[in-house]
Amino acid sequence: KGTYQQFAKGDYDPGYGFSYLDGLGNGVNDGVDESWGPRLDIGLNLTQFTSPRDAAGNLTPTPWISHPNNVRSLYQTGYTTNHSISITSNSDNAVTRASVGYHKQVGVLPNTDMSRYTASLNTMIKLNTKFDYDMSVNYTRSESDNLPITEYNASNPMQSMGQWFGRQIDMQALKDHWTETMANGYPYNWNNNYHNNPYWSLNKNTNSMQRNKLFGKSSLFFKPISSVKIEARLGVDYYNTKTMPVIAYQSNETMVGSSWHGGWFRLNDSKSYELNADLIATFNKKFGSIDFDALAGANYRNFKTEASTMGADQLTVPNLFTISNVKGNPVTSMSHSWIRSNSVYASATAGYKGMAYLEGSVRNDWSSTINDPFFYPAVSLSWIPTETFGIKSDILSYLKIRGGWAKIGSATSAYRTLPYFSAAASTINGVTQYYQTTEFPPANLRPESVVSNELGIETRLLKNRLSLDVSLYDKTTTDQIMSVAISKATGYNTTLVNAGEINNKGIEVQLRAGIIQKQKGFNWDMTINWAKDKSKIVELYTDPVTGQKLTSYEIGRQWSTYVQARPGESWGVIYGTGMVRRASDNAIIVGTNGMPKTKKNMVIGDVTPNWIGGINNEFRYKSFNLGFLLDLRMGGDIFSVSQMFGAYSGLLGFTADGEIRRDGMVIGKDFLANQKVVKLVTEDKTDIQKSTFADNDVKVLAQDFFESFYGNRELGVYKGSYIKLREFHISYELPKSLFGSSNIIKSGVVSLVGSNLAILWRDKSNISGIDPETTVNSGNGGVGLESTSYPPSRSYGFKLNFTF
Repeated sequence: KGTYQQFAKGDYDPGYGFSYLDGLGNGVNDGVDESWGPRLDIGLNLTQFTSPRDAAGNLTPTPWISHPNNVRSLYQTGYTTNHSISITSNSDNAVTRASVGYHKQVGVLPNTDMSRYTASLNTMIKLNTKFDYDMSVNYTRSESDNLPITEYNASNPMQSMGQWFGRQIDMQALKDHWTETMANGYPYNWNNNYHNNPYWSLNKNTNSMQRNKLFGKSSLFFKPISSVKIEARLGVDYYNTKTMPVIAYQSNETMVGSSWHGGWFRLNDSKSYELNADLIATFNKKFGSIDFDALAGANYRNFKTEASTMGADQLTVPNLFTISNVKGNPVTSMSHSWIRSNSVYASATAGYKGMAYLEGSVRNDWSSTINDPFFYPAVSLSWIPTETFGIKSDILSYLKIRGGWAKIGSATSAYRTLPYFSAAASTINGVTQYYQTTEFPPANLRPESVVSNELGIETRLLKNRLSLDVSLYDKTTTDQIMSVAISKATGYNTTLVNAGEINNKGIEVQLRAGIIQKQKGFNWDMTINWAKDKSKIVELYTDPVTGQKLTSYEIGRQWSTYVQARPGESWGVIYGTGMVRRASDNAIIVGTNGMPKTKKNMVIGDVTPNWIGGINNEFRYKSFNLGFLLDLRMGGDIFSVSQMFGAYSGLLGFTADGEIRRDGMVIGKDFLANQKVVKLVTEDKTDIQKSTFADNDVKVLAQDFFESFYGNRELGVYKGSYIKLREFHISYELPKSLFGSSNIIKSGVVSLVGSNLAILWRDKSNISGIDPETTVNSGNGGVGLESTSYPPSRSYGFKLNFTF
């Protein structure tokens, strides 16, 4: 028998043991990016990417030891500075405020940054007794030399570090030598076959950004009589954003066969312009016991966007990121969108003796994106019994009951109701080819509609020291504009339809309490928010010709795991390959091999939280103020790509609990111990529920089980529950005596602030310890999905405010 040292080096029994000289260029570790290798920190000596070479050029084995903080070592302490100055001028006829600001942020990852410059001007001028004028202009310039790359991308450091890294990797060596070349001609790296050196990615494969944003409005007010005011308002919102991601020569992504092409880049330029013109008349008058307010107006909206991209998939001269240096055909695209709408709207409120209020509103829109105009009204009624019955009580200070009904309509994006042509990405003999859209444009598309009902109660008790606000709502969304698949025999892949009915019922509660109130002493105020929403997909789409029903609609996906809407279920059910369970007790069924039996297209989660909430506390004592905010979420499942691959690769800590890698493990005992697991004894091939079972005692190899995370997607799902210390602040108002009556500075406040400070509790199913708030993106398509996310960062700040 050989020694474990020989086994670890692959020196005996060819084909058995570990080999670290394979893959691209016969490099060290190139073909190995998983953490199922020999045990660390037991005195082994192995050849590694950091190993020195002897006189003959051979690698000299070095200690096989762990670097437990090598992921943390990549991160640095980022900082943010904010500077702003504002000046206000007051006169009898005008009030003007001007401000400028500068924001600088250095990221927690090396070579990441963000700068923002702001300027604003606001003025209100009283022209005469009939006319007033106001104007506000805001300009923001944001720029960055490098914004971190996200998602499953070789240039995203977390793509390797969060899923494929190993504790044996010396991060300091990667940092010190990332500009150098290894003996095989490849950039200095721990693994050239699949990954980039993270410092190479952050310094070479950059993602620069520039954005200019200008928005403002101007209004002229005319007041012919005291009860009537007419406003003519013009508003503009414009931005221009340029981004340029690049991938440098010799990056993993530029490898073709056994050599590199010269690099890759995209120059993206997008613009958005929105103009809103409104004419609004308001009326306010008291008629006996009735207070009456009314508003009527019209709106014109003109919204345009433009986007263009040029770039290269390969470059002739390495790292010359210009379009003239393209190798082969350049990548080019242009697109635009133009939407116009006209609206008329009105609202009125009537209040009777301060005890009852009736409010109604109507709006009608005409949009260029849809054929039919859409009308949506709303009405609400509120009653204040404490005013009606003249209740003057130290116990019941205020009581208000309210109810409302509203209908909201919305159109769709541009160019979806008429056919259009798009240019193909490539040419034929230099001639650009055009193709018709693959989505059939319907002629009778209707606006989406949302009808909601609300009932609420608001009360203040104990001389206003305790207040409670409760709202119940019921919302139904119909005629959603959806893209559904149709027969390709039509010449199209999809068509737009008005389909779907989803119902949401929920409750929102806010409780405020002045727990301790001392005018010149200690004060403690608490606010608690709590909300719960329950959704149900009533219907998706029924084909009017065939009667066939659409059974699912995809909201988002990651790695063959889908967030869907399905009739009879809540919005955002997660579907994928999951574990088969016994019907009688929901026990996980394992086969004779001790591995969970799986089935495709199962419900493996639901993205909707059971409830969300927050607790805010504010404490005051003389010139001191202290406060903190807790955020809470219970439920809401997340499919984590990081957990799936982190287990598959043996990277995450739970894959090495105890001695499971040496001794093996029993599912339900050493893992999934909080769930009942049974093994098949005799299997009924026609109905597994009729099989015979016993408590599971089958031992499996840890590597075999954790590699099954890739096929068994349910193992990558965890509950997104958490309790977070979201905010904390403490401030001190400087004594007035420091400034004096003749000093330019009139007052000052010193504050220490913090945000996203700690995750105080996570659900035990979140075995990978990932922040439950990290998702693929901020839209609906990213809800309930996580992939190679950056860890959350906490921030501490020092604020100094002076009033002049």
